[in-house]
Amino acid sequence: MMATRSTPELVHAARAWEDDLDYPSAVLSGIVGDARHRASGGYHISIEDNPPGNYSVVRVDDAAPPGKWPRDRAAAIDMSMSPKDMVKCYKRVRAVWSNPADPRRRFFNAFNVWDGSGDAVRLDFVTGTASYATPDHKWHNHGEWRRRYVNDPAATRAMLSMLRGESVAAYQKEEDDVSWSERIKRRPWVTQTWPHLGEDARADATLAGIYGFSRLSAERAAELLAGQRAILAAIAGQDVAEAAERAAREGARAGAAEALDELAEGLADRLTEVPAEQVRQAVAEVLRERDRRAAGDDPQ
Repeated sequence: MMATRSTPELVHAARAWEDDLDYPSAVLSGIVGDARHRASGGYHISIEDNPPGNYSVVRVDDAAPPGKWPRDRAAAIDMSMSPKDMVKCYKRVRAVWSNPADPRRRFFNAFNVWDGSGDAVRLDFVTGTASYATPDHKWHNHGEWRRRYVNDPAATRAMLSMLRGESVAAYQKEEDDVSWSERIKRRPWVTQTWPHLGEDARADATLAGIYGFSRLSAERAAELLAGQRAILAAIAGQDVAEAAERAAREGARAGAAEALDELAEGLADRLTEVPAEQVRQAVAEVLRERDRRAAGDDPQ
């Protein structure tokens, strides 16, 4: 039986858009489409659940096969907002869409947005064209990722950068700064483990979901880290998990990014001693438990 699911990156991006950016009215409207979406197809519906030839499954970064990205995942986020926040979001999305040299463009198919007057507009990032969007997009933004990037943390970073209104230079500087999660990715145990993990597990195994705490509220940082705590405990010990959560909470409250970097370096060093098979088993068990809970927790 076919079914559409979300991805950790889509969920992370949506919750950060809703909770952590300067859109006070933002309310997540959905990721995985309902029966109406399923009937017409589109990016809220997986490749395998779409009607053959649907517009969302034919472009080069969407079609699978030949692409090897997941066939069972959604690739869009809906975010409801007040008119004031809709206009702010429109200006920021349009700035990226209108610049052919902006590297963030490559992750997205299109955004449906509204500038506060007249019709809503669909900004196509692939063709660079603007067209009509239905009236419901006057109260909610609709953002489509190219399907090949639904599991890519780089797409999350690019989208949140765009929605923050960052310049290209600011985005590229952030990308050039090697975050502590990137340092962890380069450790030997990750290299050894990756061949045995699926796309979702790789994202969690590298702890990619807990970068950037210095920009988050203490409450949000603790919430994000809590989702990874079981993995940390399983592969590096309960004391490391507790220390990481405590450092994230205190570091975010004080804005002490240095403390988090120090913790990360120590954690990465410790993980080099963990056998790859132990990491794989721990991550697999944690993901199985999370999947059992996620059906009722993840946005639909």
